[in-house]
Amino acid sequence: MSRPIKFRVWDEQNKRMLGSDCVDLLIDFSGRVNSHDTGVLNGYNNTPQYPIMQYTGVHDDTEEQAELFDGDIAEVEYEGQKHICKVKYCGGGYMFVADSLPDSYLWLSEFIEFDREYCWAEGTKKLGNIHDHPYLLEAAQ
Repeated sequence: MSRPIKFRVWDEQNKRMLGSDCVDLLIDFSGRVNSHDTGVLNGYNNTPQYPIMQYTGVHDDTEEQAELFDGDIAEVEYEGQKHICKVKYCGGGYMFVADSLPDSYLWLSEFIEFDREYCWAEGTKKLGNIHDHPYLLEAAQ
């Protein structure tokens, strides 16, 4: 099974997410972000003003089957408790990060279930992302 390679970019200046719906978005091999849709992104590198987020290849465990990206916020059920976590790429893989978790993180791979071509993280629900919904993480602390 191969996973789709998808990216999205947060445009801090215009406060919007650019992704698969932005047909002119191009991220080249050096990490430079280019878009004919907005002149402001032309030629910018992956910076705090224009962070690039990659698709994990995994969906949440809801009827919406939302795709999980680096930088998303998800509710994760672990050992009978719900935790509000940030999805983060670190150490060669994706993890759920929250102060309420043991060691403050859990590997996303611990939650993955497969059904032939479909992959989801059991017991998870995508709530938003760190750019549009930072208050979700603040409320969890």
